[in-house]
Amino acid sequence: MQKTTESGRKTVLLKGVVTGIGKDFILVSVVKVPGIVHTFRVDEDYVPLHIKELKINDEVIIELSKREYCSISVDLTDEERKALPNSWHYDPDKKKISVPCCLKKRAIDSLQIRKEVIEHIMKNSWRYGFNAKVVDIAGLQEAYEILERSPRVNGKVIEEVTDKEGRIRGVRVLIEVETSMGKRTLKGFLPFNECSWLAIDSPMEVLKIEEIIPLKVVSVRPLILSRKKAFCARASIRGVQHIIGKGGRKISQIKEGLDINIDTKREVDRIIIEAPSRRDIDIACERIDLEARRNPYVTLGVWEKE
Repeated sequence: MQKTTESGRKTVLLKGVVTGIGKDFILVSVVKVPGIVHTFRVDEDYVPLHIKELKINDEVIIELSKREYCSISVDLTDEERKALPNSWHYDPDKKKISVPCCLKKRAIDSLQIRKEVIEHIMKNSWRYGFNAKVVDIAGLQEAYEILERSPRVNGKVIEEVTDKEGRIRGVRVLIEVETSMGKRTLKGFLPFNECSWLAIDSPMEVLKIEEIIPLKVVSVRPLILSRKKAFCARASIRGVQHIIGKGGRKISQIKEGLDINIDTKREVDRIIIEAPSRRDIDIACERIDLEARRNPYVTLGVWEKE
């Protein structure tokens, strides 16, 4: 089945089976025509389940999108390098060539390059010509539906995630979900800005690898999580300006020493507290209760805690 993404990029959905499981990737084989099998490598980042849960012959649905160029390992002679089209780039140090993906034989047959090298380039221009990701596995949809109904979960921190420039993006976490087919371990992403309400330079200031932490599901596809919104308390309030204080002085005192956010604008006549720990929620509620009792102009309702 073919579909078009919001950005206009065309993708194809294919049904396949897992035929190989590596340390950080899986191989998925797809039979397009009887007797012809296409195998695609799917990196760990593009598999929604922990790959240790997958087994050979598991059925999966993969989504393919075509790349513009791909890099192929090949050793070329000086003469062969001179014969390359201008749009191709060869790195003699790394012995890698960058070529357009999905080359046709007639387009490169005339090149003054060894026949076996041409076949190698053409074959691999198809092999590495697609971005592949797993979008469905047995039991996955049920796990997503459970998370949508019950978005507060516990997750295990497994690694810090950085971009190509080495900047910290967030952390990877594992979420266990009980389904009718048994326990499924989903991989989720906790963005840097969802780790804490405090000003931190690294997620590791408030987290530890292998630590189990409470989280809230922000989105299911992809699975994005929030630590700083793991717990929430809300109450009706009148005279909230007296809780805030001049220049926010009182609200700053309530927040002192706590990793919390206090929102008085999201809902009319409501005060909302969000925090990564139940302890900080409870302390903040107690401090606001005390301020409300001291001030005759403030009417505070009963706290509803999630």
